[in-house]
Amino acid sequence: MQKGLTILLGLLLSTLVFSCAPKMKLTAIKPAEVSMPGVRTLAILPFRGQYGDLVRDEFYSKLDDVKHFTLQDLRYNEALDKIQWEQMDDPRFMPEFAGIKADAAIAGQVIHQIKDIRGADQVKMQEGTGQYRKVKRKNIFTGKNEWVEEEIMRTVLKPVPYIVRTASLTASIKVFDLKTRKILATKQVTESFKQKYGGKEGNDFLSCLFGAKTIEDLPTPEETLSSLAEKVATRLVAKIAPTKYTMEVALDTGGSSDVSKGVKLAKKGDWEGAMEMWQMALEKDPYSGPALYNMGVAYEARGDLNSLIQARNYYLKAIKANSKDMYIEAKVRINKKIRDMQKLEQQQRLLNQTPERKSTSGEVQVY
Repeated sequence: MQKGLTILLGLLLSTLVFSCAPKMKLTAIKPAEVSMPGVRTLAILPFRGQYGDLVRDEFYSKLDDVKHFTLQDLRYNEALDKIQWEQMDDPRFMPEFAGIKADAAIAGQVIHQIKDIRGADQVKMQEGTGQYRKVKRKNIFTGKNEWVEEEIMRTVLKPVPYIVRTASLTASIKVFDLKTRKILATKQVTESFKQKYGGKEGNDFLSCLFGAKTIEDLPTPEETLSSLAEKVATRLVAKIAPTKYTMEVALDTGGSSDVSKGVKLAKKGDWEGAMEMWQMALEKDPYSGPALYNMGVAYEARGDLNSLIQARNYYLKAIKANSKDMYIEAKVRINKKIRDMQKLEQQQRLLNQTPERKSTSGEVQVY
């Protein structure tokens, strides 16, 4: 027990120390993994499988939030319902797509598995024997030692039931160019889940404190698969459309008081004021690594291509001044962001060059 408390205090102390580190949340955009020139209007066809509708709803909603494509909702279509998943890319069935007024169409298939394994852990526990003995104990009120009766305990092994749930959900998609009748992309994404509920871990106070689950925490199968569907849909959207993501980037608090003042302003969201302070620090010391690095973070936070290039210049200067690990990591990170932004701008140009199609069918919703 004493060892467990020592570990707990150590972890809490570590958490407090790291939580004091000045980290800023930066938002960036990742380009689509697959470029699809000539595609601006995208028809979303039905997704096959027991959980196809669930994944499709999540996918449609997330893709609509991105605002990259104009979406057409083709959830219900009698002609398409007759085509099996394996036949989707068969040229003989392509005429079925002739009535879709879009540049491309996307269809999906979803398969899943979920299983609960039940068992029991043998856990050491203390239980009373029904026998007592006289022992001296200090009275907390009087401060005097007194004889009291204490039950004699013994260690026994008792079975503590558990359930291990495993689940997986796989979604496959095909994107068809409706003009050329060719496949633009085929992608597959799998998300898995494994969690133990109850047993030794669910019976231990420290384990529960750090995330162990009891049997009472076991979600319904639908809840587990819904969580996997949301994750799968997020990854599918990233395959074909730009997506936003957030990352934490640490600031450097070293150097002069001007650097520290700038960090405080940045933590309040005043990036312009922070940059003024770091610029003042650089006027006094042009080789201040913390000031150069923090200026790079400020430009990185802006996110546009020119600002990212500026950020890289500051990171390179910071490395020359002092090759800290955080400066080198920033250089690697910013180079990737610049490549991503260049690819994103190319995808956006191709999108803007493609005229938007308007549906004439009352069965199709255009957003």
